[in-house]
Amino acid sequence: MNNLDLSLKAYAEACAARGWRGLVCIEGPGGRVDALCHSLEPDLVWTGSAPPDGVSVLDRNASRTALGSSCGHVVIDWRQHADADLMGRAGGMLRAGGLLVLLMPPRGHPSRFIGRVRLFAEREPWVLHVRPGKISGGALPSGVSDVQMEHRNTLLEQSEAVQGLCACAEEGVPGILLAPRGRGKSAALGMLAERLLRQGVAGRVVVSAPSRRSLESFFRHGGTVAGCEFLPPDALPDQFSEDTWLMLDEAAALGAARLRRLIESTPRLLMATTTEGYEGSGRGFLLRQLGWLKRQYPQHRVLRLERPMRWAADDPLEDWLNRLLCLRTPEWRQGESAARPIRPATAEHGLLDRDRLARDEALLQEVFALLVSAHYRTRPADLAFLLDAQDVEVHVLREAGRIVAVALTQREAGLPNDLAQAIYRGERRPPGRLLAQSLAAHVGLPEAACLDQLRIVRIAVLPERQRQGLGKRLVQACIERAEALGLSMLGAAFAHEPGIERFWRQCGLAPVHLGLRPERSTGQPSLLLVRGLDEQGRRLAEEATVLMGRRFRALAEKGLIQLPKGLELPTGSVPEQRLATERMAYVQGRRGFELALHALQPEVQARKPLPEPLATLWRLRVEEGLDWPEVARQAGLRGKRAARAVMREGLKTLLEKSRSYP
Repeated sequence: MNNLDLSLKAYAEACAARGWRGLVCIEGPGGRVDALCHSLEPDLVWTGSAPPDGVSVLDRNASRTALGSSCGHVVIDWRQHADADLMGRAGGMLRAGGLLVLLMPPRGHPSRFIGRVRLFAEREPWVLHVRPGKISGGALPSGVSDVQMEHRNTLLEQSEAVQGLCACAEEGVPGILLAPRGRGKSAALGMLAERLLRQGVAGRVVVSAPSRRSLESFFRHGGTVAGCEFLPPDALPDQFSEDTWLMLDEAAALGAARLRRLIESTPRLLMATTTEGYEGSGRGFLLRQLGWLKRQYPQHRVLRLERPMRWAADDPLEDWLNRLLCLRTPEWRQGESAARPIRPATAEHGLLDRDRLARDEALLQEVFALLVSAHYRTRPADLAFLLDAQDVEVHVLREAGRIVAVALTQREAGLPNDLAQAIYRGERRPPGRLLAQSLAAHVGLPEAACLDQLRIVRIAVLPERQRQGLGKRLVQACIERAEALGLSMLGAAFAHEPGIERFWRQCGLAPVHLGLRPERSTGQPSLLLVRGLDEQGRRLAEEATVLMGRRFRALAEKGLIQLPKGLELPTGSVPEQRLATERMAYVQGRRGFELALHALQPEVQARKPLPEPLATLWRLRVEEGLDWPEVARQAGLRGKRAARAVMREGLKTLLEKSRSYP
């Protein structure tokens, strides 16, 4: 056994004796990684690129559903790329005695976020540092925690929460269980489900969560009893019978609109959500949903779990991660009294230097807390974006030295024409440049993606300062900045709400695309808005708005999409060449049916009656408005993919005969 093996084992044992989790930062050559993994096996999970052979791997996609699961040790390989979300997820998975191991890039790495992690780790004596030829730190207090007593107190708190939730449902009032990570809320729901079904109080219990995997603890603690059923969020009906109890674990992940509909229509509803978790939506729940519940259901009851289940109450890793990743919502966000109004003209605009932001912890906390307050989901990755993303600027409005509004913008250089065309055809999806990619892929204007643009990524105004013109003042400052940089277009994309759309229209932006499906985090479709800043930008922005009106009017008239309340669709004519290009992209398999319907419909109407099986497919999908799985079933085809393929081939043959595309 080498020195590293001995140090890690001794450190892990000391952490386990106190009920703590440990943090190990490793710098230097990769040769020691294999030895590291062997010393921590078998209860080890690896995240990042190039894992050693035989080690369990948790990739980014799988980690999104890891909330509620647990493991012994996690290695995070940051030598190539730092994923802040993965760090938050990994910390929540560890049990007492487990080690969070960070493989760090060399010193001098340009990432401000990596620098922040290194600084935070070097301040703590309990963190173990492994450098070439040197192992230091790892100083834990002497003594052993009374782990059994802590566990008994935790179980007592959990039992009281189960009793409280049961009383809520019996009284027919919404019950909400709130807890930071690792408090056993999923287990509490599982215990309650078993009690309700065994005692005959409930005829059926339906539990829902972002994934079945995240309910591992729920099923282990009683959720396997007969009468308990899992349904994914998108399979939940709008109403439940009186004898059915609905349990929503990680309720915040359902999105505001969907969650409110379920609260209004479900007589026996119990919810649980993580309030300081890596997924970010729990803080949005605190900021928005609880206020709505207080107004609509003043009799609702909030229960809390404070004692950790998988580690000791004085575990230092939890506080370290919360401070590092800004996971705690400041107290002023939950009820600061309103102050005197501000005239927008008195608020001073400025740009924050991000190097200074990284050095000034109070300033960073002030800016990030303001961003959290205005958005339903804010994750650790958003902190890393704020510090490190390329071509990002931080605009602020200050009054008397205090930040009252903030906006993040990102400059997006225009794409080469061949890349823009490839994105339009669905052949390429390069990372970044979200505004340009959406203009090409969704709006259908690849030439607009070639323009230099400014995207407003986020904007926030202090809650007590809202509706005083500060948001418009800040957007105007962003517009002036974009014009000074010689950019052609400014854009923003946000979940659609009537008030938000109205705000952006008042700022001179117009909608150009609406998401075909609701976003999970909000329950609303995303809305893309743009404003042209020079002659070419204004011309393409106007064409984009007309295209959107034509595209979504065609879908709405056939019942293929439900337009958000209050959304106005512009009218106008689209050049025939643009429509022909849309049809060609569709028949070549490079554009979806729904996005191309507005261009296909006039040609199809002019060529009726249609041949079979095209006639049947068109009738089922367009005229009757059935979804693709039902279209496939009634047409006798094997699934929605086959139905789409047969529809595409039939329309291709029809249009080729008439040469209705170039």
